[in-house]
Amino acid sequence: GHPTHPLTKTKLPLTMEEVRAYAPEFEKEIPLQIMMIEKDHVVCTAMDGNDQFIIDEIIPEYYNQIRVFLKSLGLKSEDYRAILVHPWQYDHTIGKYFEAWIAKKILIPTPFTILSKATLSFRTMSLIDKPYHVKLPVDAQATSAVRTVSTVTTVDGPKLSYALQNMLNQYPGFKVAMEPFGEYANVDKDRARQLACIIRQKPEIDGKGATVVSASLVNKNPIDQKVIVDSYLEWLNQGVTKESITTFIERYSQALIPPLIAFIQNYGIALEAHMQNTVVNLGPHFDIQFLVRDLGGSRIDLETLQHRVSDIKITNDSLIADSIDAVIAKFQHAVIQNQMAELIHHFNQYDCVEETELFNIVQQVVAHAINPTLPHANELKDILFGPTITVKALLNMRMENKVKQYLNIELDNPIKKEV
Repeated sequence: GHPTHPLTKTKLPLTMEEVRAYAPEFEKEIPLQIMMIEKDHVVCTAMDGNDQFIIDEIIPEYYNQIRVFLKSLGLKSEDYRAILVHPWQYDHTIGKYFEAWIAKKILIPTPFTILSKATLSFRTMSLIDKPYHVKLPVDAQATSAVRTVSTVTTVDGPKLSYALQNMLNQYPGFKVAMEPFGEYANVDKDRARQLACIIRQKPEIDGKGATVVSASLVNKNPIDQKVIVDSYLEWLNQGVTKESITTFIERYSQALIPPLIAFIQNYGIALEAHMQNTVVNLGPHFDIQFLVRDLGGSRIDLETLQHRVSDIKITNDSLIADSIDAVIAKFQHAVIQNQMAELIHHFNQYDCVEETELFNIVQQVVAHAINPTLPHANELKDILFGPTITVKALLNMRMENKVKQYLNIELDNPIKKEV
């Protein structure tokens, strides 16, 4: 995930003042601009079919004010749809790409804002006192990509949420955040990427203890300078011992891996459950629960999915894998390499820990999770237990300025075994 990328903190071309205003580390309240788009110039997709989702569900307190404001311009509120815009994007990008729309009153700036805070991913905003996150385009580079929003992800998130809502939340202790609404400006794709948004349920897990993004587990808490996963073991009164580390890796992998493998076997879907997309609740007695967000990063074997949901259509070709092997590779990269290997790498600094023993636990959990009576069991075993793993060479990619063309290297597979 992004936190382990060598350039995760770059935000080009933001100034130092803008970074201080908008980066999550500074915990500033960020007012998102509310703009209105004429209904024939915006493409909306909603789980419940409601094009006015933002007005009705997110900013109902502004309903009358927006109606009066539009009336003062000689316009009707029912002819417009609300869209949320990041203030940096509003100041630097919207005027450049949509000047003609603003002049023709197709796109209307309003004096209204809604308060938010940046999450770890910088342009995914947590709305204050609202049960939603909103993913927004910001025409700035963080890691190896410019952080705009592709039109197809605004469509497929709500579509997949609707089609899969009952299937994806059938495991106790494992949830998937639904994406109830998405929209984009109905222009050419390059401009549409700059004016779009995805509404996502705020990740909330019922449970005692602490709920954090998984990426934070191997980082130091700035208050006490202790690594968060170590603090959790101490909070359990276990201390950082061989026994507590072993139990933690067992319980963590048992809560995370079986549902994800079941999704692959039953539905042909690999969720992109790397450490930034995963929220974990660390409860008492090693009680661990997960919520995975960002359906737009999934990989799907369409044939398997259509056996279960015959009428589903996927707009975004990049979600559709060439084969089930590519779906399994997505799981291996996000979960085995990014989640489990990152945690084990952290624990390996302690003298009491044998790295191979922890990887053996992961191997056993994976083996038990694969159901031999369901589809793709052999492919799962061949890839997950094969002699090598394919790893994205992120620093090489940045040095060669490759964003979408991945550079890969082969490494020994830490959970390889004879199949």
